[in-house]
Amino acid sequence: MVRNKGEMGAGIFLFLFSSVFFVQALGYEYSGSLGPGPGFFSSWISGGLAVLSLIYIYQTYKKGKTAEKEEDEDTPKNHSFGVIAYTLGCMLFYVLALNYLGFVLTTTIFLFALLFKEYKWYTSLGIAIFASILIFWLFGVILKVALPLNVFGW
Repeated sequence: MVRNKGEMGAGIFLFLFSSVFFVQALGYEYSGSLGPGPGFFSSWISGGLAVLSLIYIYQTYKKGKTAEKEEDEDTPKNHSFGVIAYTLGCMLFYVLALNYLGFVLTTTIFLFALLFKEYKWYTSLGIAIFASILIFWLFGVILKVALPLNVFGW
């Protein structure tokens, strides 16, 4: 009998998820005139994930068979649910505000909100500003990825 059904469920979910993407990747061209086609990367990644999820399912099943009087994992306490809800709220803010505030400002607020509980406020703000500008420079300027901008152009 499997002791932790959550681990087994996660493994099965990952296997089904990766299998669907693998089947869809087979419909894409594997190689093109310039080299690997759109099906190359997606089929290898989804196939690899399917294999790894099968290994995970096997290990979970084997661990459940050999476990002796192992205590079940505790459910998250109220504090853990609060941290999860806070993080999800920050992510929801990020998605909703990104097109209005622009990439740099929204990312700075998001990172600051996640970091200020662990670091001093000025350290959190410095990390958030530096990381936001660095990511914007790397993707927006160097790689020319279209990022959402605000009225100031950042």
